[in-house]
Amino acid sequence: MGGRFRLEAVVGQDAVSQTYRATDANRRGPAAVRVIPMRALGAAAAQLVTDIENASALVHKNLIEVLTAGREADYFFIATELLDGQTLREFIDGKRAEGRNVSFKGACNLITHVANGLERAAGFMPHGGLNPASIWVNKAGRVKVADLGLARTVPALARRGAPAGAPDHLYVAPEVLAGAAPTSASDVYSMAMLLYEVLTGHLPTNPFVPASQAVPEVPPVVDAILGKAFAAAPEHRFATPMELRDALAAALAGGSPNLEAAAAPRAAGVVQSAAPPPKAPPARSTLGRSFNVAEAAGAAIDESQERWLIQKDRLDFGPFSLAQIRAQIARGEILGEHLIVDSDTGERQKVKDFPPLREFTRTSERHREQNRRAQADQKQEKSEKRKSIFTFVFALIALGVAVGGVVLYVWTRKEGNDTKIASRTDDADVDAFLKDVKLSFRRATVAKRGSGGHHAAGADSEFSNDANFGDASKYAAAGDETLDDGVIEETMMHHYRGLVPCLMAERKHNPGLSEMSLEFVVRGTGKVSAVKVNGQKGSFASCVMGRMPTFPKFNGAKTIASWSMSMR
Repeated sequence: MGGRFRLEAVVGQDAVSQTYRATDANRRGPAAVRVIPMRALGAAAAQLVTDIENASALVHKNLIEVLTAGREADYFFIATELLDGQTLREFIDGKRAEGRNVSFKGACNLITHVANGLERAAGFMPHGGLNPASIWVNKAGRVKVADLGLARTVPALARRGAPAGAPDHLYVAPEVLAGAAPTSASDVYSMAMLLYEVLTGHLPTNPFVPASQAVPEVPPVVDAILGKAFAAAPEHRFATPMELRDALAAALAGGSPNLEAAAAPRAAGVVQSAAPPPKAPPARSTLGRSFNVAEAAGAAIDESQERWLIQKDRLDFGPFSLAQIRAQIARGEILGEHLIVDSDTGERQKVKDFPPLREFTRTSERHREQNRRAQADQKQEKSEKRKSIFTFVFALIALGVAVGGVVLYVWTRKEGNDTKIASRTDDADVDAFLKDVKLSFRRATVAKRGSGGHHAAGADSEFSNDANFGDASKYAAAGDETLDDGVIEETMMHHYRGLVPCLMAERKHNPGLSEMSLEFVVRGTGKVSAVKVNGQKGSFASCVMGRMPTFPKFNGAKTIASWSMSMR
């Protein structure tokens, strides 16, 4: 597809498109490619190109990265990063199947991630199609918003994600159902529906049950927050997702958010939004206009009109729309020194001097220069650090060779003999024990963040991942990684013999013992910080804890895993 993506398997399908797992030949990695028949777009195809160009210029940890878009034969395709995880719909349904809900803190954290992503896009467009199918939670607990830039030309993507048997328009704001253009206040309504469902495990019903009554953990002030977010008129809601986020943060901290003009939760307002909209004259469903830099600069220029040429090294490229040019500036493909040419009038000037692009160009070039300097400083710092380490190590080695030769010789002979004797004795005992038993192993598994499951059971928070969606206050990826099943499996299978002495000792007190089932916590340093054996802590678990291997380091807080060894 597009001479770049090799489609491998269908991973999703909706009313207007199919999504494939693919391999990106340029990046040599996985990608997701959504394919839409051109007949489903019609005249809106040109607008979709502009919206996707805007979306591709947005980079944020809570937004799905858009790689590229284009046309192949009778199909339009959009390529994005491929996430290893599940949709919010699958996450909620999994919780419901377990008879559990997300904690209030966990729900606030999830909504915070969504709001942070939408804030990054606020200058360009609202989302207009938020629903549980457009939000992803990956294996590392990162929450990402998908489908940005699609709802204007593919409004059907907003009408999905509902539970089985429920109407498909539940998450769409009333004014959008009536034909109005979505706004940030429309996204607030969709986020309120998501928040209520994540907290309670179900959608609002008639009669409406406040969240604090459905879930005692939820503070009563949240009912007022939801009441304002559910307001039928958009001007009575929070104006932006960030205002909703801030109100939830205040409630989580035990404070009283500012809810001026907020109404109490009204069942009628919520239930009416889920009913079919009244018949109205046909109106085109749009996402709202993209941010127009030309109009922001005071010029009456149609941003979507492809009338601009870019001259690089005496070669002309284009024509482009201003939206397309702005996206290329953000990626560093167009520089301020390049010339922009009006194909209608023939006028030309430097991009950095063109009023509709002047501030955007300066900001983008400033960011690139800051990144270049930061990378140069990091490179210089690493180089100096390597030199210092090399000098120190060389001096240390020279000193060790000159002073410690004789001491090393004597020590290695004595300690080596003692170690070999102890090792041979330990190995002999293990071999004798294993000779009389047959071992079998159950494959290692890693508990997924936020998934709950048996690892999260009980009051032992060390073994719980419940409602852990990562640190929403950070913009870096730090703290979100976990080890995978294969790494846990490989490490345990290479070191299981070291645990056998604990099993031998426990068999003396419990001759009928036939299985050693481990649950353990691996910190980011690779060290094991907690162990349960057969669901218990005690002397057996303490012995195993002291003999657990060291795992590879990873950029995260902890990995919770399980592994079993049986014998007969």
